[in-house]
Amino acid sequence: MSRGRYGMITRDDGSKGSAHRWSYVNFHGPVPDGMLVRHTCDNKVCVNPAHLEIGTKSDNGIDASERGQLPRGSRHHFSVLTEADIPAIRAQLRDGISETQIAADFGVGRSAINHIRRGKSWTHIKEAS
Repeated sequence: MSRGRYGMITRDDGSKGSAHRWSYVNFHGPVPDGMLVRHTCDNKVCVNPAHLEIGTKSDNGIDASERGQLPRGSRHHFSVLTEADIPAIRAQLRDGISETQIAADFGVGRSAINHIRRGKSWTHIKEAS
């Protein structure tokens, strides 16, 4: 397996490549320049040609996001804030506390607070009813 956990193959000439790409090429034909082979089944080691399709890197990212495969919130390796911080930050914003002050209190940049205020980040944390 590759570092990304995709199945790998070694060809007769000794070169290595991804097994799913090999499967796609052998059953469907060449992969156009700038395109990649995507799994519709979300199983990185799958080589079933019926589960493989062509797309762009952007298509692949959109799929991953829609399928909940990207780390969000505190699961993201760069996260400083936690899910528990977000309601408190939103409450402070409603109370009129400045983004700069909130950012300092939570140890993040002002833009992180601004993105929370504008609904650009931490959207998976809903307001309490």
